[in-house]
Amino acid sequence: VEEGLDGLAAMANPSSTSMVIDPPRAGLSDVALGALLAFGPRRITYVSCDCSTQSRDLRSITAAGYSVAKVTPFDMFPQSNHIEVVAVLERSAGVAEKLFVA
Repeated sequence: VEEGLDGLAAMANPSSTSMVIDPPRAGLSDVALGALLAFGPRRITYVSCDCSTQSRDLRSITAAGYSVAKVTPFDMFPQSNHIEVVAVLERSAGVAEKLFVA
């Protein structure tokens, strides 16, 4: 993941980038979370099948200067206890953007 984000940083301006992430049930690894926050996209859409690991990751992402704009649960598996949760996060006003160098 971090290698992919490093390559993306060379091609894209983080201040105008939206990223969709859909990590495994265990959530984002520390390395992936660090790479995501280092890249600093304007918007993050986080899709999760485990709301407890999503909550853990959202605490770290919001501590880094993002705010939760919207959270929507989806019952993709009727008659089971599994739900998907989609959270949209926006980089908060006043959070310094990374200098973009192409």
